[in-house]
Amino acid sequence: MNKRRMPRVFSIRITIISLFIVAIVVPFLFFSYYTNSKSIEGISSANTSFSMESLFQKTKALEDYLMGINYRANDVLTLPKIEALLNQNPGNEQEQRAFASSMATLLEEQQNLLDVRKLQFYPIDLENYPEYQKNDGANISREPWFGSIKENGEPEWKLFLPQDNYYLYPEPVISRIKRVDNTSTNKPIGIFTIDIPVENIKTFIEGTQGQEGQQTFLLDENGFVIYHRHKELIGANYDSPELHHLINEKAAGTETFNIEGSKSLVSFVKLHQIPWTMVSSIPLDTLTKPIKKISQLTYIFLVIYILFGLSIIFYITYYFTNPIVRLVRSMRMLENGNFKIALPASKREDEVGMLYRGFNRMVQKIQELIEEVYSSAKIKKELEFQVLSHQINPHFLYNTLESIRWKAEQHRMVEISEMVESLGNLLRLSLNQGMELTTVRREIEQVKAYVRIEKARFGKPVKIIWMINESIMDMPILRLLLQPLVENAIHHGIRENPESGKIVLLGKREGNDLVFELSDNGVGIPERTLQQLNQTLQKESTVDKGSKGVGLFNVSKRLELYFGEHYRLQISVEHGKGTRIIIRHPVLPANNDTGTIA
Repeated sequence: MNKRRMPRVFSIRITIISLFIVAIVVPFLFFSYYTNSKSIEGISSANTSFSMESLFQKTKALEDYLMGINYRANDVLTLPKIEALLNQNPGNEQEQRAFASSMATLLEEQQNLLDVRKLQFYPIDLENYPEYQKNDGANISREPWFGSIKENGEPEWKLFLPQDNYYLYPEPVISRIKRVDNTSTNKPIGIFTIDIPVENIKTFIEGTQGQEGQQTFLLDENGFVIYHRHKELIGANYDSPELHHLINEKAAGTETFNIEGSKSLVSFVKLHQIPWTMVSSIPLDTLTKPIKKISQLTYIFLVIYILFGLSIIFYITYYFTNPIVRLVRSMRMLENGNFKIALPASKREDEVGMLYRGFNRMVQKIQELIEEVYSSAKIKKELEFQVLSHQINPHFLYNTLESIRWKAEQHRMVEISEMVESLGNLLRLSLNQGMELTTVRREIEQVKAYVRIEKARFGKPVKIIWMINESIMDMPILRLLLQPLVENAIHHGIRENPESGKIVLLGKREGNDLVFELSDNGVGIPERTLQQLNQTLQKESTVDKGSKGVGLFNVSKRLELYFGEHYRLQISVEHGKGTRIIIRHPVLPANNDTGTIA
């Protein structure tokens, strides 16, 4: 026979470790990841809202500033002195010099009022004015932007760098370029430029000091940098296809992508009246820096927690599971029939020690029980032999009673004959061929046989009224239910006054139950006796043979055992007026002829 392989002691330890990982470590890691991602999401969302609101404010302030300069420049062009000077058409060199001097004086005055870098006027046919701005305007007429605005007349904002063929400023400037038409002929007469240093818009774009790594810059409609903190980027095409794609699709928005070599949260807003876009970017590392510190502390705590937990697990498995494994091994030996085993004595006062001592006591008790069962089996065999040798054949008893009845009839002793006949019927119906079930009809015959015997004993009539519904007479019922009740009514109800005493037995069907009600008009059961009887009916154990109500208790207990507590006897008493007992019995299948209850 193959021995069952014992599980290794480490299997329980591995199970506990696995449960520890599944129940604690995995949820802890998931919770850490979830809170970290949600924190980043929340910070990004908050920063997005803040960035967008800040960008909207900055774009509005910048646009108000630039358009304010534009509006004031328009006012300058409508001044009477400027308008009169523009309507002149200088011819010779002397007139051109006078025109240039007068225009320069007027523009310088307005330039200081506008607070701009330079306010300049170029005649539309600049090549016809050789004396006008010889130093810095000689080649302006050849610039593409000059020819473009000369032709279409659309004003524009343009960035000029120091290396461009314009005013050689040491810093980049933003120019508002606008064509001027004659108010009488509507013909173009010149082009005005208003130069603003790029540094002038710095405060509108950068504002207060932002977070570490945060950058805010300005792009034109072609993706060239108008302003950037890093001056070397001004005028260059900003190298970010994703950003250009977003700007072309939306007027404002926020996305996360790589920009300037790091993954950043990028927000942008387009200006309404100027085709520029203000962009703000902040590296995600800057946003998540506080969370990373928390995450590091969390991971350190998790490692310490796991090490501490594993130490506890190893302690538990070594101190508790090893003794349990030894106990299981001994139990397996006990299963194989080896009762001569004993665990080593344990002085531990915990549950393990109690298990060890309990197992040893159990093994000892099993050995004692085996010996006791063996002895009891031997005695039982002897008793069975004695019972078999002393059994009386019921047919012999029936034949003997029949012979007594026949002798009584021969000697014309009718009472003896009837009494013996009733006793024989009572015995036959009570035994019921060893079957537990009988019918209502046979049960009523048994009760009637018992009543005839009692009449003969008393020498006085016993008045019983039978009110049994014929439809239930052939229904199955437990045997010996009604006779103990009638016996109780005769002996404790009407025995003292049989002449006026009366017993009524009612039988009917109510739904799925058979209901039998036995009532008498005797003196009734005393209150104290009734309480004792009810308490007896509620007990789980049997009563003493000498106690009152043994028959009632047996009937109630049989009904309860077979059909449940709902079918206990119901006893009610009106002192001086009699007793009423109700039996409820479930309706059983009519074809149940086995004598057993399914």
